Amino acid sequence: MKVILTLLKIIVLLSVVLAVAATAQVGYDRYVRNKYPVRYICPNSTEDELGL
Repeated sequence: MKVILTLLKIIVLLSVVLAVAATAQVGYDRYVRNKYPVRYICPNSTEDELGL
């Protein structure tokens, strides 16, 4: 029984971590898009070419 509870705890923790990571990624994408709109106009350009 303890093993099942431990596995459940691990699964819950992992799902929470993944949810937080996904939220952070979306927030970071929005931040970058607002700060460097040029990159989204020319997504294939490197940072050096854009002068960032």
